[in-house]
Amino acid sequence: MIGRAAGRTIDEESMSATRFVTHLRYLFVRLQRNAQIDHTSAELIAAIKAADPAAASITGSVAYLIEARSTTTLTPDERAYLTLHVSRLLAELPAEDPPNRPSPPKPDTQG
Repeated sequence: MIGRAAGRTIDEESMSATRFVTHLRYLFVRLQRNAQIDHTSAELIAAIKAADPAAASITGSVAYLIEARSTTTLTPDERAYLTLHVSRLLAELPAEDPPNRPSPPKPDTQG
């Protein structure tokens, strides 16, 4: 979902992806224990969203799925923390060529 939203491919074996999955696991534990993070200042939450609007948007989609399947609403703090992890994951993705971009011509080796 995150790779598709960003238009890039996530290497599921990468350290970035592993770190992200680990964060999600801890998030699910906090949800199960009804112990979400809920003590971050509103200014810090706003700064996180403003720093990477694309990650914040993707986080909204991820949060929607989590909330739909868990019937729990994520706190703004959890969303901000998730945004940090999405942003980091996106920042560490290698740049990819746009789809349908023609390949460069191959050099003529018969000359």
